[in-house]
Amino acid sequence: MISALPEWREGAASSIAIENGMHGGWVGTDEAPDAVIDLPINEIAERAQAGLQRDFGSFTEKRPFTGLVKTNPRKALASLSFAARNGAYPQALWSALIRDWPEDTKPRLYRAFLNRLSRLPEVSIREVRHTLGRWVEDKFTKSFEFDSRLAWDTFDHVIAGLVSDGGSATGSGMGETRVGHEIIQKSRRTHGHAMNGPIGEATEGLLRALNSLKPPQGRGIPDEFKSRIERLLVAPGEGADHAVAILTHQVSWLHYLDPVWVMDRMMPWFYFEHPSAEPAWNGYLSAARFPPQEIGIRLKPMLIQLFPAIYQWSWDRHLAEVAAQMVVELGTMRRDRPDGLDRYEARQCLRNMDDRSRQEAIFRLGQIGKRSEKGWGNHVIPFIEEVWPRERKFRTSSLVSSWVNLLDSTGEDFPKILKAVRRFLVPVERDIHWLYQFAREVGGEQPMTANHPQAVLEMLDAIIPNSPEAAPNELAQILDLIEEKNPGLTRDRRFMRLLELVEMK
Repeated sequence: MISALPEWREGAASSIAIENGMHGGWVGTDEAPDAVIDLPINEIAERAQAGLQRDFGSFTEKRPFTGLVKTNPRKALASLSFAARNGAYPQALWSALIRDWPEDTKPRLYRAFLNRLSRLPEVSIREVRHTLGRWVEDKFTKSFEFDSRLAWDTFDHVIAGLVSDGGSATGSGMGETRVGHEIIQKSRRTHGHAMNGPIGEATEGLLRALNSLKPPQGRGIPDEFKSRIERLLVAPGEGADHAVAILTHQVSWLHYLDPVWVMDRMMPWFYFEHPSAEPAWNGYLSAARFPPQEIGIRLKPMLIQLFPAIYQWSWDRHLAEVAAQMVVELGTMRRDRPDGLDRYEARQCLRNMDDRSRQEAIFRLGQIGKRSEKGWGNHVIPFIEEVWPRERKFRTSSLVSSWVNLLDSTGEDFPKILKAVRRFLVPVERDIHWLYQFAREVGGEQPMTANHPQAVLEMLDAIIPNSPEAAPNELAQILDLIEEKNPGLTRDRRFMRLLELVEMK
């Protein structure tokens, strides 16, 4: 249609769009060092900074200094050393030098690079804090293996710069969470923030260097590492929280190395009245694995109180889900161990959860039933019958879908599990969209209705209210299958009630 318009010209349209700022495309990078590689070292920094500007209308960002670092790191380092003698430390160029320094430089040049890092001014360290944090995380181990004394000098200098100015450079690189124009208040005392903060990254780099020594079990953390850990734990701003979260994420491994230090130094962080309780629990739960029994025993009194305390921390929901699943594991598979939960302790946790966390607990029960030999009879049924709270307020319609999904995975144990779950099934007034698996084959497996029509009928009678509007779309198909597999059930009052709902819908 446009081409049929008189005097239409594509070029004119393009010009209008560009003039009005409507110019789209992908921005690429050009790291060719041609613009600086043949310059004398005293001219490189100035020319490289000028070359960082992207020409108007261009979709290519030129980074000649990055190319120089990769192809001629000696000259790149020399150019910044020359600029430093004149008091200039261009942030973008130092970031490129640190980030893109080649792995295969000769020892003498690598030593010069580390020496230059160990003399960066504090203000420059703060400016390139995130680049330096990632360098410590990923590359400190190499420097430690190359020359431990020089590596420690560099590490100490970098940390001194990061914690200077009252900790202004210790914040995480993770930004705010927004929904539309509204800022959602989320905690910054988390393992996720620690992984994106310079102190958290430095802590991770320190642990990687420690691991490179392949320290034997129980020998203890060497003092040279322990003293640096202690320094990170008093970093101002967000730094100390990030160090705590990284350390508790690795608490099992650290306990393997130095159980005395972990029990004396780290375990007090988990007490809810401790200032570091929030990052400690966040780091621990983020690992989503059970610690050694000695730690589990120490954590047990606090774990019992974790619900509802965990909801006071503005975290993402998934860690409450991890904690709920841990409670179920401790109350089933580990109930007879010293770090496990007895029926009263597990029930207290369940009572203090919200429904979303209890849904995760039910999900975990299903996983235990499927993965363990005789898991349904030995673990799941006893937990449901002896542990799950029976008060009416815990029989909610929001949990029914979780119970039904659990029942659908029980196989031949369906009738036995239904008997245990039956008291918790209540009518669901809203539309039910999660019964399709009882009406048709899923993944080549027959629906549960085909094997256990009477038990499925009992379940349906419990969860479908006496309202045609609430009858699920699959109900007619499920009833047909029940009639096919057990015609005698058509005279059951429950079958007749449900059939009437279908006919009235």
